[in-house]
Amino acid sequence: MSNLYLSCIASILFLLPLNLIAAQRSLASVSEEERTMALNDLQATRDAQADIRAISDIAPENFPREVRRLRESVERFFDHKKRVCNGEFSTVILNPVEVTGEMVLSEEIVVRKLNAQERRICFREMQEMQRLYINNTFQARKRYLDFIHEERIKELDKARRQALDEIEQSFSQS
Repeated sequence: MSNLYLSCIASILFLLPLNLIAAQRSLASVSEEERTMALNDLQATRDAQADIRAISDIAPENFPREVRRLRESVERFFDHKKRVCNGEFSTVILNPVEVTGEMVLSEEIVVRKLNAQERRICFREMQEMQRLYINNTFQARKRYLDFIHEERIKELDKARRQALDEIEQSFSQS
């Protein structure tokens, strides 16, 4: 992979619906509200990723309620992310910098529209998240169906035992 591609992947993309913002600005010229919105978008991305991971951990007993809640949250995120990747919003890019062996966000914030390469990377990132979402949902749904199947088998066995007991009782009274 090219260094440009790797540096683009390393950049963390955040979205702001800021149609009137100039092309590029440093952190000092970005308003507190814009900075807060960028951090909220970062948190929304982290929350969506956590929700996608949480799907695979849903207990079968809670599947219908939990998957509905998580699906709504993740689908809202995907709708927003798609609009971002299509360039409907200005984008805040917080560049990661290595500090004492750990990646942290730099003090520079760039606010601009995504270029064509960044849009492709944005769509790839969204595609990977959607794949993970689909795979995790499949695994959770499969566990749920196995759980329901086991419950139905138990009910069927119970009905069989009751029917056999009733037959035994009817013949033992005669």
